[in-house]
Amino acid sequence: MYFPNPLTKFYISAKHFIFSVIEMRKTALVISIIAGILVLSAVVAIAGNERSAAVTETKIESNSRTLTPHAPIYIEGNAGFTPENGVVSGSGTEGNPYIIQNWDIDASTAHGVEIRNTDVYFIIRNYVIHDGKSNDIYGIYFYSVQNGKIDNVTSYNNYYGICLYSSSNNTITNCNVYNNSDYGIYLHSSSNNNTISNCTVY
Repeated sequence: MYFPNPLTKFYISAKHFIFSVIEMRKTALVISIIAGILVLSAVVAIAGNERSAAVTETKIESNSRTLTPHAPIYIEGNAGFTPENGVVSGSGTEGNPYIIQNWDIDASTAHGVEIRNTDVYFIIRNYVIHDGKSNDIYGIYFYSVQNGKIDNVTSYNNYYGICLYSSSNNTITNCNVYNNSDYGIYLHSSSNNNTISNCTVY
């Protein structure tokens, strides 16, 4: 009759135990590596977002320094497009729209740009409008306006960044709208052929 050597059985058991420990350590190492990669990816993503926001705000501050301060603008009717109201060129036709540009407006006392009851062609561009939030003031407010274009405008710290009310055939493009109390861009009763493109709202 054969009797197994106890030392052999012990050796085999010890060998299996060692292999099990090694496999467990390998698994733990792989898990640690994966966890490290996930944590590193999250840190990089957060840092990237913070850097992007910082770059955006730095760019806005830089742009603001190159603009000319202007009082809030109020235009009622087509006749209101005048140099006193920020118009720098144009005649109001489709081929030669009024241009209102390069202004830095503190909106703490009135809507930054308020335009009512117009149908001539115009472009508002290269603006920074800010700080109407405490008085529920809008950065830009259109009421019953047609054929307007808002381009490359930064509106921040207002109540609404940009608001169109009962307005049609307007375009909002390349705008940066952030840190406003309510909507960044708000269209009220204004669904007819208004377009919004390439805007950042947060």
